Amino acid sequence: MTKAEILLRVQAGLVLAQTLGDPLSRSWRNHIGPALKELEGEGSIKRLKVGEWIGYAVPDWQMSSAELLVYILGKCRLDRETGCQVLAGSTNGRQGPLTYIPGGKPKTSVRRRVWEANTGKKLTTSDVLLPRCGEPACVAFEHIAKTKRGQSQKGRRLTLLTRMRQAIGRKQRSHISDDVVKQLRDFEGTNKQAAERFGITKAAVQGIRSGRNRREYAANGIFTQLIERKAA
Repeated sequence: MTKAEILLRVQAGLVLAQTLGDPLSRSWRNHIGPALKELEGEGSIKRLKVGEWIGYAVPDWQMSSAELLVYILGKCRLDRETGCQVLAGSTNGRQGPLTYIPGGKPKTSVRRRVWEANTGKKLTTSDVLLPRCGEPACVAFEHIAKTKRGQSQKGRRLTLLTRMRQAIGRKQRSHISDDVVKQLRDFEGTNKQAAERFGITKAAVQGIRSGRNRREYAANGIFTQLIERKAA
């Protein structure tokens, strides 16, 4: 098989390596293998991992919705009692089941891809997909419930303990040190002047000065031990 013939086959769609010939044969070593490497070097094709196999496609190739669903369901185990499609692979607590999709990013959220493939709609970053059945690894479309991030807390009054935990999280993620926060609270200039003085944004200054951000819950003495234990 010549280089031109290989390129024509790849341009028609995804091609698995074993369909081009036997990788252990002399023909592969002398002709097919070098042609594939040359086409990869030119940027005419890209090499993909398709399950346990190696495939080749054009650089901008993406799976169609139908191909994607077939590929994902092929990696699942059907629970006949519950109807769950249980994915064999890693599961993230926030994103759910993750897997590599040929032509896509590594460790893609499977539920998001299944939802988008079935509905034809793109999800936003605020959309969260949860399993109605309670099975963490289930990716069956019928078992997926779509909600918004933070929807479960909407309308609920946050307790002081929850606010304290949020404050600890913001403090740990913040690039503004405790010394800068203390100096900022003692600074007598305007918010704009404080932002220029300490090299932070005006919004950050307003949040700290108003008490919305970096509030010191230890000041009232109620949760001092909890804060120290959490921060340790």
